[in-house]
Amino acid sequence: MMTEQTLATLLNIDQTVNPPRITASGDWVLAHYAHLEPAVRALQPQLLSNAIFDLSQLGTLDTAGATLLVKLMGEEKVLELERIAPTLPIGVVSCCKQSDRH
Repeated sequence: MMTEQTLATLLNIDQTVNPPRITASGDWVLAHYAHLEPAVRALQPQLLSNAIFDLSQLGTLDTAGATLLVKLMGEEKVLELERIAPTLPIGVVSCCKQSDRH
């Protein structure tokens, strides 16, 4: 069962702006994987290559969450994490880049 964090607060897409803005927030952890994975899978085909990712409200990230974030963002965007989300802790960036290699 999901904690007080709802799927809408963990993953949101704003298609009213161009390019679309994808916001990932809250804790992307194994406990939320069952809810996040189908949402990530459904969102992937809709994403344009110029989509903007807002990770400024991302909370705890474990390897399960990092794997989903990499799947959502794609390899090229993950390689640009330091530019896309300069305030992310280095541990989060490293976790995503490690997940990208698997």
